[in-house]
Amino acid sequence: MASIALYYPWMHFQDSDWLKLALLSDGMSGGGPRHGTIVDRRPNGGGLNGAIGSYIVRDDEDERYYTFDYRQIVSEGFRTIRTGERVRFHVSAHSPDRAEFVIRLDQPDPAEYYR
Repeated sequence: MASIALYYPWMHFQDSDWLKLALLSDGMSGGGPRHGTIVDRRPNGGGLNGAIGSYIVRDDEDERYYTFDYRQIVSEGFRTIRTGERVRFHVSAHSPDRAEFVIRLDQPDPAEYYR
């Protein structure tokens, strides 16, 4: 029997449903990461009140469409994506038509933005 164990004295999770789902499965309704292409950007439809821009991604495997806004883009810099870029994402466990944890796969050259 192991004599060493990790101990976390206190952890607070804001969404207990998410925690349950993450512990019982991979935490995503889509069964893991998916790959797609950004096909459109709309000036509204994102955010809590639908007032901020939203993006549409088409899944490369089953060609279904999912929407997301800039808050779902995982980035170390600016949260923006251009039409035509390839991304990896998860399908939302709460809303099967929404993408979340969107990661850009085709990182542009920073010099292109400063020409």
